[in-house]
Amino acid sequence: MVNEVSACDQYCLFRTRNREAFAVLATSVREVMPVPNITPIPLSDPLLAGLCHVRNEFLPVVHSDRRNNDIREKQMMVMFSPTGPWGLLVENVVGLAQLEVSLNSVGADGSGLSAAVMGTASHEHEIIRVLDNNTLLQHFERQLRSHWKRINVA
Repeated sequence: MVNEVSACDQYCLFRTRNREAFAVLATSVREVMPVPNITPIPLSDPLLAGLCHVRNEFLPVVHSDRRNNDIREKQMMVMFSPTGPWGLLVENVVGLAQLEVSLNSVGADGSGLSAAVMGTASHEHEIIRVLDNNTLLQHFERQLRSHWKRINVA
């Protein structure tokens, strides 16, 4: 299952509301901030928290845990992507750390953040699931697109 180990890169570590530990490459995070005012989108999938306005940009904001669709998270990570920044609601950002990641040789499966796990690392006696930012965004986009198709057919 484990294919190779990546060099030690800097990662942004965070926790979800259910206390799960994850990390993304620090270079994929533009900033971390308290949760701003978020405007819900009518008839949207619960995964989409809504839209917010940050630094003269409107950002789509998604929940890190689909089961928790009310906004109780404490922080938002503003993520870089080829299509523009987007927000990920998290319980808290732990900080930055250099991690040696054991990369998975098979594609991730699952839902939510688990769909974008590219490997694992150990940090302070804890297993951290390391996410690929682009895969995570693609997963969220697929989920939302599927939801919009379902409600437009009905």
